[in-house]
Amino acid sequence: ADDDLDRAVFDAYGWNDLAQKLVGKPGATTPLPDKPADQAAAEEELLTRLVALNAQRAREEAQGHTRWLRPEYQAPEASQSSADLGHKEIEQTTVPTPEGKQTWPKSMPEQVAVVRVLLNAGPQSCEALADQFKRKPAKAIEQVLAALHVLGHADLDGTQWRGI
Repeated sequence: ADDDLDRAVFDAYGWNDLAQKLVGKPGATTPLPDKPADQAAAEEELLTRLVALNAQRAREEAQGHTRWLRPEYQAPEASQSSADLGHKEIEQTTVPTPEGKQTWPKSMPEQVAVVRVLLNAGPQSCEALADQFKRKPAKAIEQVLAALHVLGHADLDGTQWRGI
């Protein structure tokens, strides 16, 4: 049953070439001291593809485009735009202000989510992050960045924050 689920996930992403090398193998995607070279290479390729896909999704979300799996539940107020791999894509309902800046979210979970998306688009200073919102919520962004840092989801290099 687990192998069937693994195959279905690889198929959904169009990565069947990796499924053949990983599904059902002992130690596949987990530590194993003496892993065959082709299996280790397939795992490395899987991680490379996942990182690239994550970066692509982060760029899309930073531009206000979110792909919802269950839009009727996750974003009932949003309007449907198209479908991709069985997922429905929904344009976020957040409308930029005339200056092109977004409104800072009210809830902490939304604040954390928006800062993570922005960090995944590339390293930025707290000031640069605040500049993307009306009323420059620098203090609130500092708090979100501190929380993300403690949780291991952000790191500071000089003045530049980056997502982990």
